[in-house]
Amino acid sequence: MKNKNIKKRVKINLIIAILLAVGFVGGIPLIIISATKGFTFGLIVGIILVVAGFYGTPMQFIHFANLKATARVIDCVLIENIYAVSEIAEHLQDNEKNIAEKITYAVNHEYLLGYKFDGTTLSANNNKKVTRSASQSNKCPNCGGALERDEYGSHCPYCNATFLD
Repeated sequence: MKNKNIKKRVKINLIIAILLAVGFVGGIPLIIISATKGFTFGLIVGIILVVAGFYGTPMQFIHFANLKATARVIDCVLIENIYAVSEIAEHLQDNEKNIAEKITYAVNHEYLLGYKFDGTTLSANNNKKVTRSASQSNKCPNCGGALERDEYGSHCPYCNATFLD
């Protein structure tokens, strides 16, 4: 389930951002204490923590926020079955350009497998290679749910994806 991968990346980026913030705050007293005690290694580590925290914390929190917003767009597609950029933008109260960029990012990074994006609408990619592997594995490549078979092919009851045999 690729959606879990982006949620995992969101958590990892949040942890990194928090660690950078803590390193920034902890590096300042480390510099002061190391400088007064003549501890050169502690002074170097403190300076590295402060510089990395000062520059890295804001960038990491911005990256975290972008990944979190992309995960929300993916949830709109996979869970709420909204495929038009305009409808997703209206639903999330964001502009269409941002939503299109997030969908393109998700498709390019393989968080939305089995979909084609034309710039305005997502559609199911009914490529035979994808559908055969989906029906053979009995797992939906979009959400990881168990596929149900019928006379037309396989169908995912969770994300409503249909795969032809």
